[in-house]
Amino acid sequence: MDSLRAVSAVAGEAGLDVSLEFHAGTLTQTAESTLVLLDEVGAPNLFAYWQPMTGVPVPALLGELEHVLPRLSHLHVFAWDADGTRLPLSAGADLWTEALGLAGAAEAHGSWTGARVAFLEFVEGDEPEAFLRDAHVLRDWLARI
Repeated sequence: MDSLRAVSAVAGEAGLDVSLEFHAGTLTQTAESTLVLLDEVGAPNLFAYWQPMTGVPVPALLGELEHVLPRLSHLHVFAWDADGTRLPLSAGADLWTEALGLAGAAEAHGSWTGARVAFLEFVEGDEPEAFLRDAHVLRDWLARI
């Protein structure tokens, strides 16, 4: 906790923000634990960027995202099946069209004041063609928000 507070202070002095990744097996595994950590550190420049857990139903994922929206910086966008196999991003349309809409609407409130970014983190087979295909899908979804 002290280290995170110190990193946030140094970053703040440089005019930078710090974001923690939602990740299984860490203090940022859930929206609730993430918000507790952010509150305990108490740094105004400390945020979270969200990514979905694999094997979790879409309604639960959207509930987690909605809960952390006031402290959300960015989104990791990808599609995996329950066992962690990377899929074309279009396979995640039921999650991502809703999640991107929630994150876009959240720009009007919360403590994050910068531009919010939705970036591709993983693509099927780590192939450049898959990245280009997924980037096209993501841009199409973002254009509809």
